[in-house]
Amino acid sequence: FNFFTLEVMSRSAVRGDGRLARSEAVTAALRALEANAEDASAQEHACRALHTACGGADHEDREVAEDATNAGALECTVQAMGLHTQHAGLQGEACSVLVNICLGLDAAGLARANRAAAAGALEALVTAMDKHPEDTIVHERACLAFVVICAGIDAVGLAIAQRAAEAGALEAIVRSMELHRARASIQQHACRVLVNLCFPFPGEPPGSRDLADRAASAGALEAAVSAMTAHAGNVEVQEQGCRAIFNICYDNNTTCDRARAVRVTRAGALEAIAQAMEAHVQHAGLQEQGCWLLINLCAGHGADERARAACAAGMLEAVVRAMDAHVSHPGIQAHAAWALCHLCSTANEGEHKGRAERAAAAGASEALTRALAQHAGNAQIEAHAQRALVQLR
Repeated sequence: FNFFTLEVMSRSAVRGDGRLARSEAVTAALRALEANAEDASAQEHACRALHTACGGADHEDREVAEDATNAGALECTVQAMGLHTQHAGLQGEACSVLVNICLGLDAAGLARANRAAAAGALEALVTAMDKHPEDTIVHERACLAFVVICAGIDAVGLAIAQRAAEAGALEAIVRSMELHRARASIQQHACRVLVNLCFPFPGEPPGSRDLADRAASAGALEAAVSAMTAHAGNVEVQEQGCRAIFNICYDNNTTCDRARAVRVTRAGALEAIAQAMEAHVQHAGLQEQGCWLLINLCAGHGADERARAACAAGMLEAVVRAMDAHVSHPGIQAHAAWALCHLCSTANEGEHKGRAERAAAAGASEALTRALAQHAGNAQIEAHAQRALVQLR
């Protein structure tokens, strides 16, 4: 095979935007993979051509990905990864193949992800990360592949997440975050993997969060806080870090697992969240996620101690700023009002008075009153805002 010609063919097919031409490029790449199984360099070039031909997120792109899947591209790619575990270039290109083919949250995309998992992709990704600990390209692409393959939230998604955990994915992700602390893209994608693997799946029994427990034991909570602290200016890292902490700490029976909440609070999560909300006040997604995480951490057994720490970190002011900056956003208004309820609620009368006065000084009463007027008829906002106003009196 002339691999230069193969890559030119795949790139030309993409530029020409024709499904037939791109499917032909996929067929040529797969023939190259099968004919050169023992040649790691040849496999790398073939994988590069394959992921180029399968790139893109529109309808035709996904049709090409489906053609590639039906032709056995996922199995060929995983086989190549297994044959040449020491070849970093091949591992990186193969990770990109998995990303480009499995991309998509529709039924077809999730089916491709399930097929990739069945082919051994999850185990291959963990091996790639372990064999190439210092290679940022391998780690970044492997994390992204985990995000795409583990995107399902139904029973099949739970099975894939469990298989990933059994393969050692959670430990590999945390190691990657520790090794590549300065690489924002790896931290962002790694947090997204934690979000997906620790999602509160409907099939999990009440009070049973085995994946979240395993993530916490691996050091995922500390890694997420460290990522947020190290990349305070990167809003994507901040938002995904908040989401990861929320999913790991969430308990589908008691709202918040006390042991995990205590652990992440000691790691500095509340200070990191307050810093993130202050630095990115105009980013609606982060503000809503920050409020939602605060609600989660300041509920359940031992909540008063965590609420005290949150107030000390400046969360009262951060929540009011969020309401002021996003007056027309119903989600932020509802979650911020709910967060204020948790922050100001305490059995200690003197402490309650101090928190209420501090919230009032930050403009909480005006923000809550405005939310009630602007979102009249929104039952969630009305319930939380009225309760919060009572807390401030």
